[in-house]
Amino acid sequence: MQDSGYDPMWSAPFATALLNATAGRRRWKGQLGVLEPTATPVLRTYQAAARRGLTPTTIEVDHNNTSVVYGNRLILKLFRCIDEGLNPDLEVGRFLIEHGFAHTPPVAGALAYKPQRGEPISLAILQGYVPNQGELWDIFQAALCSYFARVRGTVPKTPPLCARTLLEFGHPTPPPEVQADLAKLESIIKQILS
Repeated sequence: MQDSGYDPMWSAPFATALLNATAGRRRWKGQLGVLEPTATPVLRTYQAAARRGLTPTTIEVDHNNTSVVYGNRLILKLFRCIDEGLNPDLEVGRFLIEHGFAHTPPVAGALAYKPQRGEPISLAILQGYVPNQGELWDIFQAALCSYFARVRGTVPKTPPLCARTLLEFGHPTPPPEVQADLAKLESIIKQILS
């Protein structure tokens, strides 16, 4: 008989329990530490919707997290790569919200394991859900393709999100205005490094 694994993240009751745990105040004490939720003031704006029931849908969009979307209102990211300390997603998200930056998914809560010794370990982050607009790398490549097309005075024959190398779009010697921009950039980098 072959062993088969079970991932409870794909179970709707488990995903709902995780949301309730992250949004709640209950702490779970273990032998070596405590599993503890934290909520931000942003969570209050989602409480009414949470009481009405949010249908969980588990998604796996990247290799670092398993995520559950709750009724297109909240998303819980369960971190797969965990370590002591605050997860950067959580740290940056909290900082941006605390400083009034509105163009990021708001952090509604988090779930952490707090061992008796050592730093807390971030396990999950609960955020307002924002539908995916694409990968930043794809957007960056499209912008560069468009830039090189303008510099060359041509329209690329490939779609904006091309798989060709960026060097194919450039000439060996950039036009004078690009050379001036590169010189300015080089000067700024030298100032930063000195």
